[in-house]
Amino acid sequence: MRRKSLRTILQITLLGVLLGTSSTAYADADTSITFKNFSISTSGNNVITFGEWQPTLTGIAVLEGVVVNETLNTIQLFATTPRIPGLGVSFARGGGLIDTVNLSGTALAPVHINGCTCSGSALGQFVLSNTFMVTGGTGSVDVTLALTLETIQALPLDQFDFFGSSQVMFELAVDGTTIFSYDNLISSSTPNSFTLVQLSEVLSRTITLQFNTPHTITITGTARSAASAEIPEPATLFLLVSGLGFMGGVVKKRRGRLSRL
Repeated sequence: MRRKSLRTILQITLLGVLLGTSSTAYADADTSITFKNFSISTSGNNVITFGEWQPTLTGIAVLEGVVVNETLNTIQLFATTPRIPGLGVSFARGGGLIDTVNLSGTALAPVHINGCTCSGSALGQFVLSNTFMVTGGTGSVDVTLALTLETIQALPLDQFDFFGSSQVMFELAVDGTTIFSYDNLISSSTPNSFTLVQLSEVLSRTITLQFNTPHTITITGTARSAASAEIPEPATLFLLVSGLGFMGGVVKKRRGRLSRL
């Protein structure tokens, strides 16, 4: 009864290893950062006038040495690696969206590695800049800036050798001085793991500026991702299976010796 149980366990273990090693290696890194609900106000009956918002988007995608790099003054941009023979459905994409009417922006950087021993990385970035002036008084004036910042960082990884990383960065600067800043980097090299970090936070701060003076404002959001996966070589699989067979034989012999004592 014990021999049958041991044999059954070894058979199930071997089957699990074979099925597991025949699966497709994958390593993903998904990163996004969004700002929205932007507002700027004063405590009095003052007027804040803006010029025209200037959007800039950058997308960089890299997969096994193939690089796609684009930067445009536009409201939508996605740089995506082409399909490469031998790399399955793997891809990297970097870019984003900007809404100059409702004043919001999103940067995206997904990397998907599937069915290959390979690596990829991506960067998406938005930059929204403008000049503004506060009128209706003289001297200094208190100005309140507020916005909602949202981020998603996800690293789903499988059982093969791999690495995944995700980084989000955000900065709002007035006249070159940082008012809001956020930077978060995560990474993982743990097999069969899923790492997820999400943020949704309202940021608000009051600063002192001068009436009737042009001021610059720049809002920048950056998303970065990197991922790699490695499919075991056939020799590695052979050694793994042979090792299990050897272990089964040793256990069987030991049980045979014990039964004769």
